[in-house]
Amino acid sequence: MYRPEITVQEYRYLVECKYQRIIKGWALVDHHNSVQGWHAVVPGDSQWATAESAMKAFVPDTRVRQWRQRLGWTVQEDVDRYWLTAFLTAIRTGYTFEGGG
Repeated sequence: MYRPEITVQEYRYLVECKYQRIIKGWALVDHHNSVQGWHAVVPGDSQWATAESAMKAFVPDTRVRQWRQRLGWTVQEDVDRYWLTAFLTAIRTGYTFEGGG
């Protein structure tokens, strides 16, 4: 399973994002439809501007990224913070959370 470690400060930031209706983000979703990462869209930052650039930011190593994409990993736009909620649940429980956006 792939899931980058996050700090307490990062977790708190994600919780704050969950309750801000204007926040949109990108979710890294694996081939089991489980969320493995989430990041807010950063206006003006090309790294988080598109699903393709977000995939590169989530998985910087080209070979690893291409392998995961062949397995079916995708980046999903998260306009209603559905995937963010799933990611927070997965972090708290230690399990992946299957969703359907």
